[in-house]
Amino acid sequence: MNGYLDLYTIGLAEPILTIIELIQGDNVETQIVYGPDQRALEIRGYVPPPLSAELKAAQEDQDKYVRKRPAPIAGQPSGPLTIPPP
Repeated sequence: MNGYLDLYTIGLAEPILTIIELIQGDNVETQIVYGPDQRALEIRGYVPPPLSAELKAAQEDQDKYVRKRPAPIAGQPSGPLTIPPP
């Protein structure tokens, strides 16, 4: 949005918008702890807002249409099937 405003005002709005951006907002420090498999284990410093009832209902409706992959059976290869040449 600010980029379009800069183009429209030929950059004259930039000093005013910079001051406004500095005044509003909060500085939040977030720390993410990763495990050895590069997956996030813990997120500190950020607490997301609670989900609304409408969002929860929408997610439940979407889950009805998501196709679940079957869990692999132990001992079977999980990669694509390869057929050796004759």
